[in-house]
Amino acid sequence: GALTSLTDLRMHLNPFAAEEMEVVQKGTQHVQRLCARLLDSLASNAMQAHALNLVSVPLRVWNAANLTELSIADNRLTTIPGDICNLQALVVLDVSRNLMSTLPPELAGMRIQTLTLRGNNFLSIPAVIYDIGS
Repeated sequence: GALTSLTDLRMHLNPFAAEEMEVVQKGTQHVQRLCARLLDSLASNAMQAHALNLVSVPLRVWNAANLTELSIADNRLTTIPGDICNLQALVVLDVSRNLMSTLPPELAGMRIQTLTLRGNNFLSIPAVIYDIGS
């Protein structure tokens, strides 16, 4: 890959080696906050769903084709589904401080310019990063 559109990659605070569609049950306030953020994002094209204790991202998010910015930082996510490829307008993705150690191959070819991965469980730079924007 040529890294033609990625202009900012933030990966510090990962344990680099040298050579969990539900909300964690913490009450209805978390669900209400998430729903409010989803509705706001439909109008603004930027979704801030951070610090909601999410173990997965609601399916509706992956169908918001005009979404340009997505922050799902500070949750309990272990993966991003391949449906992320539906977000063809996405240029900013922040998945900081989750539990991820891999990225979906569907990120390849997306127009992401700022990708923030800090504070996860990556042991190496995910290979798909080199194909973003290809």
